Amino acid sequence: MSVSDRIRDLLWMFKRSRRAHVLAVVAVILAVAGVLGFLAWDREGNENLTIRNGDENPNRFVEGRRSLDGLVVPEGEQSPMPVVVMLDNLAVDSVRPQAGLVKASVIYEALAEGGVTRLMPVFPAGVQVSEIGPIRSARPYFVQIAREYNGLFFHVGGSPRAQEDLRSAEDLVNIDELNLGHPYFRRDPKRSAPHNLTTNHTLIQYAIRDHGAPSSVAIDAWKFAEEEGKADVADHVLSIDFSTTSYKVEWKYDRALNAFRRFNGGALIKDRGSDEEVLAKNIIVQFVATSVADGNRLEIDLVGEGGALVFQNGVMVNATWKKPTDDSRTRFFSEESEEIVLNPGQTWVELLPVDGRVVYE
Repeated sequence: MSVSDRIRDLLWMFKRSRRAHVLAVVAVILAVAGVLGFLAWDREGNENLTIRNGDENPNRFVEGRRSLDGLVVPEGEQSPMPVVVMLDNLAVDSVRPQAGLVKASVIYEALAEGGVTRLMPVFPAGVQVSEIGPIRSARPYFVQIAREYNGLFFHVGGSPRAQEDLRSAEDLVNIDELNLGHPYFRRDPKRSAPHNLTTNHTLIQYAIRDHGAPSSVAIDAWKFAEEEGKADVADHVLSIDFSTTSYKVEWKYDRALNAFRRFNGGALIKDRGSDEEVLAKNIIVQFVATSVADGNRLEIDLVGEGGALVFQNGVMVNATWKKPTDDSRTRFFSEESEEIVLNPGQTWVELLPVDGRVVYE
């Protein structure tokens, strides 16, 4: 990425997000200094010097690793534009299994109305994915989480509160099928509406282009280990009860893979697009306070702090989640108040009511 492109992207961040203001100003100054340094080098005629673009916030994640999931990626792909998508999880064959899950860096799962859960995966914009779906409507707590990523938000409509929040969200590019139509979405003719709305890599690139979004964005990343941890433990099963058995989630740990397989409603979940098993390297159960607002709409309180459980390497760790303000990133800390270091790879965050049941055996 050229210095001029970097300055353009940082100015876009400045415009889109209050959280990025300070970072953007500092980084623009550094980028301009880089230009002056380059000119000085050119005058001196030092032909052996190699100039490499550094990250604006190098202490937030290991150099050469992707900010969303800690995976090693080629230079220039460490800070991709996040693409957040609202997905259906209704317990019917036309919905499950979803398409595109194995390509996501982070996936959130939470209740909607009536005991039904929905998913919200976060993808790096450059990922090659042939189909993501089925896409459904937004809820305000999902919008609040999506704002932590300062990226694109794909959905089809939403609750009145969610739509209101999206209209005022300066740190999201709102890609709503109800307002924008089909340029960034397609309907699967083999499935019935409303469970057939999808997007894909090509349509995502159109959305980025048409909205003038940069290819890279610096987020406040979680901490990731330089090497994946190992644990010499027996295989375990994590069970999470959201509501009925149709929405019960089981994660079965495989020691050989050092990963958890996802089961939903008793069925092994494989990606509809690739038939690959959905495997999580980290699972975070975040206990949240819930309430019911007007019109029987569920509300989830995500600001403050609360209990959490973190599962990785076959081991459970008691933790605390903290989100001091609406604009800050949710982070997870051990009982020793140290930020938890995650394994590189896919992370699932299960937003479970405080009275929800979790069993690990």
